Amino acid sequence: MNLPDPKQLEACAERRHKILEALGEDLLVLPSSYLKQKNSDVHFLFRQDSDFHYLCAFPEPDSLLILDPLSKNQKVTLVVPPQDPLKELWDGPRFGCEGALEHFQVDQALPSNKIHSALPNIFKNRSVIFARFDHLSPMLSEVEEIIKQEADTVSTRRIRPFIHDMRLIKDSYELECLREANRVASAGHTELMKKAAIYKNESQLDAEFRYFCAMQGQADMAYPAIVASGANATCLHYIVNNRAYQDNELILVDAGSSHNLYAADITRVFPSSGKFTAAGKELYQATLDIQKKVLSKISTKLSLMDLNEYALQESCKKLCEMGIITDSFEDAMQKGTHRKYCPHGIGHHLGLDVHDCSHSTQNYRNSKQKFNLQPGMVITIEPGIYIPKDDPDVDAKWRGIGIRIEDNIHILEKGYENLTLACPKEIDEIELLAKV
Repeated sequence: MNLPDPKQLEACAERRHKILEALGEDLLVLPSSYLKQKNSDVHFLFRQDSDFHYLCAFPEPDSLLILDPLSKNQKVTLVVPPQDPLKELWDGPRFGCEGALEHFQVDQALPSNKIHSALPNIFKNRSVIFARFDHLSPMLSEVEEIIKQEADTVSTRRIRPFIHDMRLIKDSYELECLREANRVASAGHTELMKKAAIYKNESQLDAEFRYFCAMQGQADMAYPAIVASGANATCLHYIVNNRAYQDNELILVDAGSSHNLYAADITRVFPSSGKFTAAGKELYQATLDIQKKVLSKISTKLSLMDLNEYALQESCKKLCEMGIITDSFEDAMQKGTHRKYCPHGIGHHLGLDVHDCSHSTQNYRNSKQKFNLQPGMVITIEPGIYIPKDDPDVDAKWRGIGIRIEDNIHILEKGYENLTLACPKEIDEIELLAKV
């Protein structure tokens, strides 16, 4: 049984304090994630809910975090699975109430099999914020019924945007985790560049990345890897990863491990046989040039949407210069011709979730208002150009090539810290690695 990191406990306590101050007289009920059935009596590998993990390091499913700003002595309560010798024989040890109190800096711990006697007194005549999931576990269905019976009012949506606004700015512990995730994932990508010519199938590269990261202590992948050879790279979220790749093809790998659930999200493209073809080299360099220009623009005076608009302009300009788009730059921008080849944005927030802080009021996907970048934010910068394999409008030499280059960027007061700086992306670096 792994005990929590003291640094994480301290960070969680500070975050809970901020939440408690913001609650007023409301009581917050935040559920953990729960075991999800895969088939028969087999479950998917458990992964804790990101907001729960952000506020409490408790690692077990079917738990509740209750924050009560009005209580004098029991402001932080954990409801946890009770110790059960038979279940623990099969599934492993549990902390139980005693372990929760001893190791997780909470004021009170209650067993989840006693909620019908313990929770009514906590919820009675209170205004409750229940940060429920769209799909409830059996235990949460019972909790919801108790809240409806006992509470004066119930709100289900208001708190997650507030938590995600907090999560936008990473504290020192989070940055430490993100640096470690990126250190290992960067080395994993480098390893694939060395071994691409040895292997013959996307699945082998997928396995190699997971093996390498696991041997470095990061067996948990932040998301299913994209290992896309040839024209598969023009499918943005290709995860089949089972094609036998050919000589003189490019391989796009979008993969990241995680450290204490904090994600790396890196994309690199490299040649299967160790050397770029002329067309592949030209399109790769164009994408890299766009990324460098966007990186040079990063500033707390600009928003992520500003960077996105700039990236699209630069991408359109490149596509026109290369003859992939035959319209003039002005006409192409007006008609949006470039969006056929550049279908996604320049980046997103990164943290506990790969696409982090999705409920934040400042997330550019949720708001028409532009919010400037702030120190402590971590974002991706990932321009991409994708030429469909059957596109009759472009020269045949470009068809079926997909390029995306993605770095993870920590915003500073002035400039930025590139968390993926150790991951090669210059053409000569990549080709040299194949000879190692």
